[in-house]
Amino acid sequence: MIFGQKTSIRKGAQLSENYYIYKPWNESEYKGELCIRLDNQNLIHLRRIFGDNGSLLVFEGVNPTDITSRYPQLPNAEVAFPQSQFGISRDLFVSIATISMKTLDQLGGPDCIKRIKEHLVRLIDTGSLEASSKEIIEYLGKDKDGYLQRLLSLRDSLKDKKENLSILKEEQLNLRGEYIACKKQYMYLIREIGVLQNEVENLRERVTYSNKYRLWRKKNDAKALVEQLDGLTAQYFSYSSVKDFPLQLNTRLVQLKSAYEHLVRQKESIQRKLDEITLEIDNLEEELRVKKFKKIDDIHYLREKFNRLNDNILKMESPLEEKKRLRDKLRSELAEIERKKNLYPGMDKISQEVIDKFDGLNNLHNTLLMQIENEEEKLRRTENELEQLKYELHPLIKTFGEYRDISGLVLEYEYLTTEPEKIVNRLQLEINKLEDLIESYKEEKRTHLVVGVICFLLSLFFGYFYFITYSFASVFFALVIFLAMLYCMGTYRGLSIELKEKENLLEGRGKELERVRSEPNISSHPVAKMMASAGVATISELLGLHRRYLMLLDEKEELEKRIYEIGNDIDKYRNTKDAVFLRMVEEVSIFGLELKDESEIQKVRQELIRLKDRAKDFVNKAHDLNAQISDLENEMKVDERNLRELKANLQQEVYEKVLPLFVEMGLVKPETPITSDSFINYFNLQKEVEELRKRVMEKRKERENLYNELQHIESSINSTYEEIQEIFDIGGVKDFAEWDTKYKQAKKAKDIYEGIEKTKRELDYVLGDYTIDKIEEMLGDFVPGGEPDNLEEIEKVFLEKQSRFEELRKKLEHLNLRIAELVSKMKDLVEIEEEIEGINLKLSQIDDEEEAVNYAITTLTRVSQDKDSQVLVKLEEEISSLFSKITHQKYSAVKLERDLSPLVYSPERQKYLPLEELNLSQGTVDQLYFSIRIAILRTMCANGEKLPMILDEPFLNYDTERLTNAVQTLNELGKDYQIILLTCKDNIVSLAEILGIPVLKIKPDSD
Repeated sequence: MIFGQKTSIRKGAQLSENYYIYKPWNESEYKGELCIRLDNQNLIHLRRIFGDNGSLLVFEGVNPTDITSRYPQLPNAEVAFPQSQFGISRDLFVSIATISMKTLDQLGGPDCIKRIKEHLVRLIDTGSLEASSKEIIEYLGKDKDGYLQRLLSLRDSLKDKKENLSILKEEQLNLRGEYIACKKQYMYLIREIGVLQNEVENLRERVTYSNKYRLWRKKNDAKALVEQLDGLTAQYFSYSSVKDFPLQLNTRLVQLKSAYEHLVRQKESIQRKLDEITLEIDNLEEELRVKKFKKIDDIHYLREKFNRLNDNILKMESPLEEKKRLRDKLRSELAEIERKKNLYPGMDKISQEVIDKFDGLNNLHNTLLMQIENEEEKLRRTENELEQLKYELHPLIKTFGEYRDISGLVLEYEYLTTEPEKIVNRLQLEINKLEDLIESYKEEKRTHLVVGVICFLLSLFFGYFYFITYSFASVFFALVIFLAMLYCMGTYRGLSIELKEKENLLEGRGKELERVRSEPNISSHPVAKMMASAGVATISELLGLHRRYLMLLDEKEELEKRIYEIGNDIDKYRNTKDAVFLRMVEEVSIFGLELKDESEIQKVRQELIRLKDRAKDFVNKAHDLNAQISDLENEMKVDERNLRELKANLQQEVYEKVLPLFVEMGLVKPETPITSDSFINYFNLQKEVEELRKRVMEKRKERENLYNELQHIESSINSTYEEIQEIFDIGGVKDFAEWDTKYKQAKKAKDIYEGIEKTKRELDYVLGDYTIDKIEEMLGDFVPGGEPDNLEEIEKVFLEKQSRFEELRKKLEHLNLRIAELVSKMKDLVEIEEEIEGINLKLSQIDDEEEAVNYAITTLTRVSQDKDSQVLVKLEEEISSLFSKITHQKYSAVKLERDLSPLVYSPERQKYLPLEELNLSQGTVDQLYFSIRIAILRTMCANGEKLPMILDEPFLNYDTERLTNAVQTLNELGKDYQIILLTCKDNIVSLAEILGIPVLKIKPDSD
């Protein structure tokens, strides 16, 4: 069947005229063909099936515009369609169909090679692919070289002739193109000359208009200037009173005013500084009076003597303070001993009798603990018995559930199994009666519904009739008919409710009938389920099993009762144990000890013994500390007496001479002892007083300098004021405000006078040698119609147009001569083009024949080699299946390169990658090579003898999960192949024994 053509429109054909053959995916590795369905733009995938019964499969459903965005591409640029989309693997297509001997017999004729090529690409036939390929190659190879040589020589001669004709055609095309260009240029020049003539006339008119417009503008400008001159002359006479005002002195006056104001501000600033300095001098003098400094003549001698006596006092006070600290330390140790004794108030009362009493309570506590452990062991044994009983009861509970009495169910089951026919007849009779009753209800419902609708329509009619005729009889009839309608509708609703009830009852009777009729319903009876669950065949066996079930339930209740009694005994022992423990807690709390739980009993007993020993140590240590404190206090009394004598000497020799003066100067307070800092404060005060006196002298000198500067500034202010008054007298004003007013008026008068002079000059420039009356005479009745163009530019354009006109005229004469020359050289192109087309057709036929021969032999040779690639595809499928199974579908596909190096499909990156890019673990790599070995074995032995396989420690890097998967795979493979695995690993041996794989253990020699 030829696809992609209109020949396949017969009924049942897989393709029709709606399909169009598409370009293959990859030219270098021809994978197949795609078609586009023209009516819905779906992508059609064609797959050929080879063999004795060749066929073509069609897969449809992907839009071609989505092919790159929805589906990723494999490394060879092939679209990776998912298997779920088409139900086939990614190697979808093969480009060559098989050709049988029957087809070869039909290939006679002169165009046999072309027909062979067409069949190779598009035909699906039956036969053996390998045999067909060999015969076609032999058929085409017999006279290939001679045939191709003849084609080559004929093609070369045709190409030379074609080349000559092409050169001639190109020359004629160039001449024709030049002729057309010349004709176009000739017409363009004619049009451009006409346009230039019109433009020259227009320019002459524009020059005349521009001249008159300029005179008209000159007249208007002159009249405007005359009016402006008259206005300015009138304004100038109004300012005649200030024409002699001294405008040149205004700048000097402004400078003097600024200088005067600056001097005044400077005077005020200096006056403020004088006041501030005077105040500061008064404050400094007041501060000197407050200091009350009194000079002491022999102050340095007294300070030296004070330091010497004070150092002696400090040397005596330091050991005394050390002894006081030692005494306080001993007292704190004594207090610490008392505190520790208070922590355990009854420490002194702890004796051997107390410890013996505690030991007795402890022994009683341990005895109770042993009894509790015995009872708990008894409880565990009883619970184990109960668990075993529950285990035995579990299948019986699953069988009988909560049925303690199954006699009623057994009677019902026997009844259903012995008399089902009577029940079926009774139920069928009830169902027939219900069906008849339902049909009668439905018929009655329809009657009442029709009558109600008719009554409703009649009531509407009589109501409408009343509104037209106002007849009360119509109202009466309408009401009666409306009541009849309500009755019918009410009856209809009651019948609907009763019909629904009857239908529900019918449905229930039908279900009951089906349950009785069908065997599965009988088997769903509780007794049938019990028998099936228990695996018994008769009712008597089921009843015996039920009696066993009841007996086990009684035993279970007895065991639960025993567990309850043992639990009560355990609780009683525990309560007694807790009471003994509380008594022990009370005994030790008397001595300040805390017993938190039973694990601390021994620890508390040891603490009692330790407290008894510590009480004795506390008494001895307290006696020693009291003796040390008494000795220290005696030594401190002697040191304090010597210290008082030194302080009295210091008071007599230093304090009486210096203290009154220090108090008067405020260096120390009365009744406060003198220190080294007191002498330092005296010297600091002396330094501060000297600094204050120095600052007072400096400020007085600064005040005198400022006073002199103030007198100089006042002199400058007086001289500036006198000069300002002189300027005021010249201008005839009294103050600055009057000066500013007159200055502005004089300035305005000067500006008006300058405007008058300027206007006169402009008027002379505008009129020139003309007068206004002469210009009006020259214009006559001229009325301007708009702004004219620039006259100079118009004249310039006029000259350019004249020059352009002469240039175009010369070009036109030259073009006439060239056109005549081209017409004489041109020939007919139709004959040349027809001859070239004939040569191209012959060359195309030669190329098609050469391509057909080469293509057919190359293609069939490759098809014969594809048989090897089929083995590679099968090997890849086998490896992918094994590797996916071993890795739990983590890696689902494996490909082999030409050198058999593996590529693994990465689901994260969605493409095949070599091992070094995947970063697989060594265990995963071993799994991959293990899968390759197994796949090679299966592929080699697919149709032949089953070869054995020997493996030597293939699982060194496998973890437990990988090892289990690999051994299970070998176990399944071992059903068809003999596999010998050599290992020294115990885990592999254990796993093989679990799976039931024969294991032969070889012990090493004694040597």
